[in-house]
Amino acid sequence: MKRTSIILASALAALCLAPSCQVAETEPSSPEQTAQEGKLKFNITVGDLDGDSGAATKAIKTSWSSGDKINIWFNNRYQATPDLVMTFDGSQWNCGEVSSEVVPEDGGRLFALYEGLNDLDSYDSTESQFGRAFTRKVNGVIAHPLFVKIDDTYEYDGVSTISAVLDDWFFMTSIQVVVTGLDPSEASNYTLYCDNLQPLGTLTVPSSSLPKDLYIISSGMGSGKTAGIPNADGVAFYFTLTMKASATYYEFKLTDESSSQEYSYASSGKTIIAGDYTKCQGIKIPARKFGIAEPLDGPANCYIVSGAGRYKFQAVKGNTTQSVGEVASAEVLWETYGTSTAPSVGDLVSGVSYADGYISFTASDKKGNAVIAAKDASGTILWSWHIWMTDQPVDQVYNNSAGTMMDRNLGATSATPGDVHALGLLYQWGRKDPFLGDSSISYSKTKKAASTITWPSAVASNSSNGTIAYAQANPTTFITGNSSNYDWYYTGSSWTDNTRWTTSGSTKGLYDPCPAGYRVPYGGGIGIWSQAFGTSSYWKTSSNWDSTNCGMNFGATDRTLGSASSIWYPAAGYIGYNNGSLNSAGLAGKYYSSSAGNTSESSYASCLVFQDSGLINPDVHDLCSYGASVRCLRE
Repeated sequence: MKRTSIILASALAALCLAPSCQVAETEPSSPEQTAQEGKLKFNITVGDLDGDSGAATKAIKTSWSSGDKINIWFNNRYQATPDLVMTFDGSQWNCGEVSSEVVPEDGGRLFALYEGLNDLDSYDSTESQFGRAFTRKVNGVIAHPLFVKIDDTYEYDGVSTISAVLDDWFFMTSIQVVVTGLDPSEASNYTLYCDNLQPLGTLTVPSSSLPKDLYIISSGMGSGKTAGIPNADGVAFYFTLTMKASATYYEFKLTDESSSQEYSYASSGKTIIAGDYTKCQGIKIPARKFGIAEPLDGPANCYIVSGAGRYKFQAVKGNTTQSVGEVASAEVLWETYGTSTAPSVGDLVSGVSYADGYISFTASDKKGNAVIAAKDASGTILWSWHIWMTDQPVDQVYNNSAGTMMDRNLGATSATPGDVHALGLLYQWGRKDPFLGDSSISYSKTKKAASTITWPSAVASNSSNGTIAYAQANPTTFITGNSSNYDWYYTGSSWTDNTRWTTSGSTKGLYDPCPAGYRVPYGGGIGIWSQAFGTSSYWKTSSNWDSTNCGMNFGATDRTLGSASSIWYPAAGYIGYNNGSLNSAGLAGKYYSSSAGNTSESSYASCLVFQDSGLINPDVHDLCSYGASVRCLRE
């Protein structure tokens, strides 16, 4: 394209503070000579960004800097190369060459673009939103400049001078959508299309919140497809919004370009209001909303699920990376709300499948508990995992640097005093799989919570069914204590294995039932409760027992566990070691630690026990064959 020299006369508008310059040259005698020789004169006013009309840009740029460029197209913005480039040297604007194809006309249109990274050569000529001039390719991804002046008019005197004012810049708002749970290292595989992301008006936002580049691929006025960028929470996508004062978005389509797999998510219709930073930035959509199995934190024997969607976890043995073996199928064993009302099959968990070393499932938005099992070709259970469907438990710091505990029992979906959902599940010491607790907080209404299955009868521990292998293959069967060590784990003597929930090195054991990041707490004289209370001895006081809600608030007792106003321990009762029956719900609480009793009591475990009489004992040595409550300690 032929280039010719130009004349630039830059003046200040009445409200404009920007520096200007003038370059003199002999004017042509006629418009025809001007067109032929390219000797046009320009009177262009560049407004300062601190002026009232620049309010939309002030948040990201308050003044012009040396090296800033403005690219101008006259009459036709749909071309890769601008007709005129103006560069700021720190004190004045200077012009480059003007295209010979510019044919001025009075009342003509111009399009001005501030080039944020001053790299016009990287503009892409094939993909754009408002023509080729509007997008730029950075590392193979299309990016937008920061702000523009769209379809303004200029004046032509009919002889040689084009006059225009550039003082009402339009800020192109970016909106970040993060799909959480995706692998950031695979961001380049994904694109996100918004079916109804309407344009949005100007918006003032802090400069620190803006991405360095606003990435987008072939976006239209009412929709757009964006390329993925790694993000700490998953994969981020940036849309550019323009024109209107609000935007309502409904449907997103996520594509894994490496496999051409498409996923969709339709929201309920959320409106973004211009000027509302909180609604325009930081929209997060969990991958599970698209039907993509979101990996859960693990490995563990228990996984917390706090929202509806698709999830997955590795088919490994509990708290290790060891495979469970050749998995032929996976299925839900049981589901419960923890109340007297039984869910229907699939109300909590459905769509269980196994592929490529992962078990995937779909969770509903209901709260409760379920267990999923992996089976071999013969139908034998290889391993099973507890799915704990609750809001994220709150950590509570205990006294005397004893540790940080969850605010609820393992399996509880509430931490509210008097709420039956706060009772949780019950565990035999050293087993990873839970058993149902009570369906009521009242002793007079003792009855196990309802579930989707009829549970098998308890079996007596012996050399056949008092083994780890039997417990692993029969996670719903309660094993009563044997007469040799009164443990469910049969050894034929008084000896037993005390490393089921903890290793010999006092780390989290293979069968520890707590979710990732937590473990069954230490017990005994140096355990969590003894340290926090400041004593391992029992005491009794009538003021501690909450007779209305049936439990202990150890945030308000004469000896507290911590400073929180409510540290609720419900009297969830226990399952009898010799018959598998539920006992003392509403009257007593028994909470296992991971610690065994002393040497002479090798088949016992240290527990916290309290009763409605007001008795509290932080270090009771009790049988491992009970079914008792567990509260998890942050590792």
